[in-house]
Amino acid sequence: MSRKERWEEMVKDCKEAVEDFNDFSDDRAIIWADNELKNYKRAMLILANSHRDWALNVDENDEKFVSTMIRRAESY
Repeated sequence: MSRKERWEEMVKDCKEAVEDFNDFSDDRAIIWADNELKNYKRAMLILANSHRDWALNVDENDEKFVSTMIRRAESY
């Protein structure tokens, strides 16, 4: 299989996966998981924002990771 054919197959599979997901977007399990993720995000923001010196307790890579996650959570 050529690179172009492989790429076309991957794109086709991705489109099908998105369509399958959209078919189940009203499923209760997905709604529950979405709510749980929102609750988790809120809890982590509360923890991070209430302890301003959290960065002193982690290494540089973890600090960058947590900072990125906080920024993403705040943007939603």
